[in-house]
Amino acid sequence: MAALALDAPTERVAVNLLRHLEWQAEGFSLVFLFADVGPSIQLADWLNQRLVVHGRPLWWHDVNDGFVEQPESAVDGLVQQCTLAARPLGALWYAVQRHPSDERWNRARRTFLARCSGWAARRNRWRTWRFL
Repeated sequence: MAALALDAPTERVAVNLLRHLEWQAEGFSLVFLFADVGPSIQLADWLNQRLVVHGRPLWWHDVNDGFVEQPESAVDGLVQQCTLAARPLGALWYAVQRHPSDERWNRARRTFLARCSGWAARRNRWRTWRFL
């Protein structure tokens, strides 16, 4: 597969994120990426092409329509996926970028992020979270 080309600003972000994922291969990090659907998928593909070389592919989890109804439970699912000892090595791409102009999805995303923030604060995890 040919390497994907990114525009210069996106490539700078992508390289920084890739380096972080490579350096924190054994650690825990949670990265929030705020981007349009197309560029975010392109970034995920770009990262995966590079991470797979190191035997740490990007694992994709795309939320279903139930996310809109219960975004709080999505946080529990995310935490569970990140803490599974049997989960293969690699980064988890937890995709919630669908339907960017749908207010219900936007409200669900805000609730999801607030719940993630609360989870991190209760566990003093801020030092391992990275916001882009």
